[in-house]
Amino acid sequence: MIADTLRRVVLPIYLYSFGRNDYGQLGQGTSDLNAHPTPTKVGTSTWKAVAGGWQHSLAIDSDGYLYSFGYNNYGQLGLGDTTNRTSPTKVGTSTWIAVAGGYYHSLAIDSDGYLYSFGYNDYGQLGLGDTTNRTSPTKVGTSTWKAVAGGCYHSLPLGGD
Repeated sequence: MIADTLRRVVLPIYLYSFGRNDYGQLGQGTSDLNAHPTPTKVGTSTWKAVAGGWQHSLAIDSDGYLYSFGYNNYGQLGLGDTTNRTSPTKVGTSTWIAVAGGYYHSLAIDSDGYLYSFGYNDYGQLGLGDTTNRTSPTKVGTSTWKAVAGGCYHSLPLGGD
């Protein structure tokens, strides 16, 4: 009986970061070139998904909101600008179920299953039919998706119609 009760307890899931932090990609509120070799909690929020890109990071909190932080030279944080962020910053008001980071670009699937992309797009890796960079999440077609991964200059969604 006690074992069954313990299995049903859901503990909060916190985000931790460590490593290089030259653009604030660790989400600790600072940026520096020093090594950060010890896992350190990022704020007090609870999270359900996380992804690392090239010097930027993305996370979905327990309420489904997307946050981004780190290097933002091409708009890969999805915040409508190209300003770096050293702390998790909320991306819009939509809710999300999956997120992926690529090389200067990012991808996310919203709660309706639609894919959005933003950031660097010189090779068409945003899937938008052009090579224009985007600084805000832009919907990719009308298909729905289940999962997504970001590569160096490419993207890989799973599902679709």
